[in-house]
Amino acid sequence: MGRHLYREGVYPIKKTYCENVDGRLGFACYTNGAMLPSAVLDLDHINGNHFHNTPDNLQTLCKICHALKTKANGDGTKPNKYLSVVSIQH
Repeated sequence: MGRHLYREGVYPIKKTYCENVDGRLGFACYTNGAMLPSAVLDLDHINGNHFHNTPDNLQTLCKICHALKTKANGDGTKPNKYLSVVSIQH
């Protein structure tokens, strides 16, 4: 496995299974805790803040669980409250 450089505050903690195996999202994961290839797993920000990259705010979800969580939370359909607008004056 090659060595990767990560930005400050980004931790390489992706697991090999969907953490929703415990039903933490309120529904059962279809993968039943099976080991999965990295390509079918996503690293999810629990609180939706993509700048909050600490291990306690990250969880590994399969693509199905991640899509269902995103839809249920309305992610991507409302302005990101964690971004601020910076004006550049010329």
